[in-house]
Amino acid sequence: MTTQPGSDPRVAVITGGAGGIGAAITSALRASGHRTVTLDRLSADIVCDLASEESTRAAASAVLDGYGRCDVLVHCAPELLPYVASKGALLGVMRTLAIALGGQGIAVSAVAPGLTDTPGSRTLNTGEQFDAVVGQQALKRRLVPDDTAAAVAYLASDGAAAMAGQVLCIDGGLVLR
Repeated sequence: MTTQPGSDPRVAVITGGAGGIGAAITSALRASGHRTVTLDRLSADIVCDLASEESTRAAASAVLDGYGRCDVLVHCAPELLPYVASKGALLGVMRTLAIALGGQGIAVSAVAPGLTDTPGSRTLNTGEQFDAVVGQQALKRRLVPDDTAAAVAYLASDGAAAMAGQVLCIDGGLVLR
């Protein structure tokens, strides 16, 4: 939701905020008036290893101590194998949270990016592999971090106030639903 003039900016916490997609999301939310806090393992506003419960709890405390609240949470820090293995479970958790928290006015949705041209994805995919995916997409171009960032910024805006429990597929039309 967009920050209203004269009000305190909404606080957006972005895990993986130093990565390609995370950095683009951070920039998009900052441009829409959010106060952003990045969490990442190496370089971030708050250094955090999400694989460690202790580190994660310390980061959550640091966010609340330093910023007073978290209005928007963007989880953008996947490890590849656990991410792929848990994608279905994450969607189930998202939908459960949307139902459980909706009564409190908290909207929970997800963004599912397709193969996105980032430094990390270029270490795992060749140019030919990117081209093969683009060839299967309805939109014949490589996806870039700003594509996903725009979707997240929309979900964090007033325009998405009535959206909950949904998945925005930012995949260039690879999976048409």
